[in-house]
Amino acid sequence: MKEKMEIKDLISVGIFGAIYLAIFMISITVVGMVPKIYFFAGAVSSLFLGTIYMLFVSRTGKKYSILMMGVLIVTIMGLMMGGLWTVFVFGYGVVIIAEIIASIGNYKSFKLNTLSYMVFALFPFGVYSAFWVMKDQMLEMSKPYGDIYVTTLEKLINPTTLIYAIIATLICAMIGSLIGKKILKKHFEKAGIA
Repeated sequence: MKEKMEIKDLISVGIFGAIYLAIFMISITVVGMVPKIYFFAGAVSSLFLGTIYMLFVSRTGKKYSILMMGVLIVTIMGLMMGGLWTVFVFGYGVVIIAEIIASIGNYKSFKLNTLSYMVFALFPFGVYSAFWVMKDQMLEMSKPYGDIYVTTLEKLINPTTLIYAIIATLICAMIGSLIGKKILKKHFEKAGIA
């Protein structure tokens, strides 16, 4: 395993973090416009972001690189959400776990990198969990989207929706990493990722 982060690696963290966040925000905005599938927007975005994540890991593959990119993304998301504490607590938690999982395989195990991405892809639940923890506040924040939107979201705030959304995100993240592997096959071979 390459141990030390270099300047080019820090630049990669910033670039990949920005790309990941941009694609995430676009997909969340588009999917989130439909209240019935709002809590599944993270699952949809994880299909597209698997390639970005896997490319990042194969190019950087150094200790704390996933953690650094994740902290960058979660911090920006948290600030965009007005400092919503659930974003930081949940988000930082999952990126730490994702870093640990990938590091076990020295960032070279496709299976562990996939599992790492599946955990990493759960970071949007920092926002979603706020609907369960601070339901009234979150519904109030959703009012600009209209009464029908808020009413629909309110009906979806139940344990069943949360469980289905988590399962959907894990499955879509796994598919997203497989898509990434197929697209980036030559790159993975060069990086020695099995």
